[in-house]
Amino acid sequence: MVSEGAGPSRELTNNDNWSLEKWTRVYADAVQCLHERYNQNKMENGGNGVLAWDKDDEPGMNFVAACANIRAHIFNIQMKSLFEIKSMVGNLWFGVMVLTIVKLTAF
Repeated sequence: MVSEGAGPSRELTNNDNWSLEKWTRVYADAVQCLHERYNQNKMENGGNGVLAWDKDDEPGMNFVAACANIRAHIFNIQMKSLFEIKSMVGNLWFGVMVLTIVKLTAF
Protein backbone atom coordinates (compact mmCIF):
# COMPACT_ATOMS: atom_id res chain seq x y z
CA MET A 1 0.00 0.00 0.00
CA VAL A 2 1.06 3.56 -0.64
CA SER A 3 0.27 6.50 1.59
CA GLU A 4 -1.21 9.48 -0.24
CA GLY A 5 -0.23 11.96 2.45
CA ALA A 6 -3.44 14.01 2.27
CA GLY A 7 -6.30 13.65 4.68
CA PRO A 8 -6.48 11.41 7.73
CA SER A 9 -3.64 9.05 6.76
CA ARG A 10 -5.65 7.31 4.06
CA GLU A 11 -3.85 4.35 2.52
CA LEU A 12 -4.07 3.81 -1.22
CA THR A 13 -4.04 0.31 -2.65
CA ASN A 14 -3.24 -0.98 -6.11
CA ASN A 15 -7.00 -1.12 -6.76
CA ASP A 16 -7.55 2.61 -6.12
CA ASN A 17 -7.61 5.22 -8.86
CA TRP A 18 -4.80 7.60 -7.95
CA SER A 19 -4.64 11.33 -8.66
CA LEU A 20 -2.48 12.85 -11.38
CA GLU A 21 -0.23 14.23 -8.64
CA LYS A 22 0.23 10.73 -7.21
CA TRP A 23 1.00 9.25 -10.64
CA THR A 24 3.55 12.01 -11.23
CA ARG A 25 5.32 11.07 -7.98
CA VAL A 26 5.17 7.37 -8.89
CA TYR A 27 6.70 8.20 -12.29
CA ALA A 28 9.55 10.23 -10.75
CA ASP A 29 10.32 7.51 -8.19
CA ALA A 30 10.28 4.78 -10.87
CA VAL A 31 12.59 6.75 -13.19
CA GLN A 32 15.03 7.33 -10.33
CA CYS A 33 15.00 3.65 -9.35
CA LEU A 34 15.41 2.45 -12.95
CA HIS A 35 18.21 4.95 -13.54
CA GLU A 36 20.08 3.67 -10.47
CA ARG A 37 19.54 0.07 -11.59
CA TYR A 38 20.79 0.90 -15.10
CA ASN A 39 23.93 2.56 -13.72
CA GLN A 40 24.59 -0.39 -11.41
CA ASN A 41 24.12 -2.82 -14.31
CA LYS A 42 26.42 -0.68 -16.46
CA MET A 43 29.18 -0.78 -13.84
CA GLU A 44 28.84 -4.55 -13.43
CA ASN A 45 28.95 -5.21 -17.19
CA GLY A 46 31.91 -3.14 -18.28
CA GLY A 47 30.03 -0.11 -19.56
CA ASN A 48 27.14 -1.95 -21.22
CA GLY A 49 24.00 -1.10 -19.26
CA VAL A 50 20.78 -2.95 -19.98
CA LEU A 51 17.37 -2.94 -18.32
CA ALA A 52 15.21 -6.04 -18.62
CA TRP A 53 11.47 -5.54 -18.25
CA ASP A 54 9.16 -7.83 -16.28
CA LYS A 55 5.56 -7.09 -15.32
CA ASP A 56 6.30 -8.35 -11.80
CA ASP A 57 9.13 -5.83 -11.34
CA GLU A 58 7.66 -3.02 -9.23
CA PRO A 59 9.69 -0.05 -10.56
CA GLY A 60 9.20 -1.18 -14.16
CA MET A 61 5.48 -1.69 -13.72
CA ASN A 62 5.13 1.62 -11.90
CA PHE A 63 6.91 3.36 -14.78
CA VAL A 64 4.60 1.81 -17.39
CA ALA A 65 1.45 2.49 -15.35
CA ALA A 66 2.44 6.08 -14.56
CA CYS A 67 3.24 6.82 -18.22
CA ALA A 68 -0.08 5.30 -19.30
CA ASN A 69 -2.08 7.30 -16.77
CA ILE A 70 -0.29 10.59 -17.38
CA ARG A 71 -0.92 10.12 -21.11
CA ALA A 72 -4.55 9.20 -20.41
CA HIS A 73 -4.97 12.40 -18.42
CA ILE A 74 -3.48 14.50 -21.26
CA PHE A 75 -5.94 13.03 -23.76
CA ASN A 76 -8.90 13.09 -21.35
CA ILE A 77 -9.12 9.29 -21.13
CA GLN A 78 -10.17 7.60 -17.89
CA MET A 79 -7.14 6.67 -15.80
CA LYS A 80 -6.80 3.09 -14.55
CA SER A 81 -5.62 1.60 -11.28
CA LEU A 82 -2.25 -0.13 -11.04
CA PHE A 83 -4.08 -3.45 -10.73
CA GLU A 84 -6.07 -2.85 -13.94
CA ILE A 85 -2.96 -1.89 -15.88
CA LYS A 86 -1.03 -4.89 -14.59
CA SER A 87 -3.90 -7.13 -15.73
CA MET A 88 -3.85 -5.55 -19.20
CA VAL A 89 -0.07 -5.93 -19.45
CA GLY A 90 -0.34 -9.59 -18.46
CA ASN A 91 -2.82 -10.19 -21.26
CA LEU A 92 -0.64 -8.36 -23.78
CA TRP A 93 2.43 -10.27 -22.67
CA PHE A 94 0.62 -13.58 -23.18
CA GLY A 95 -0.58 -12.47 -26.62
CA VAL A 96 2.92 -11.46 -27.71
CA MET A 97 4.32 -14.81 -26.56
CA VAL A 98 1.66 -16.76 -28.45
CA LEU A 99 2.17 -14.68 -31.60
CA THR A 100 5.94 -15.20 -31.40
CA ILE A 101 5.55 -18.96 -30.99
CA VAL A 102 3.13 -19.12 -33.93
CA LYS A 103 5.52 -17.12 -36.14
CA LEU A 104 8.52 -19.25 -35.14
CA THR A 105 6.75 -22.55 -35.78
CA ALA A 106 5.27 -21.41 -39.11
CA PHE A 107 8.65 -21.72 -40.85
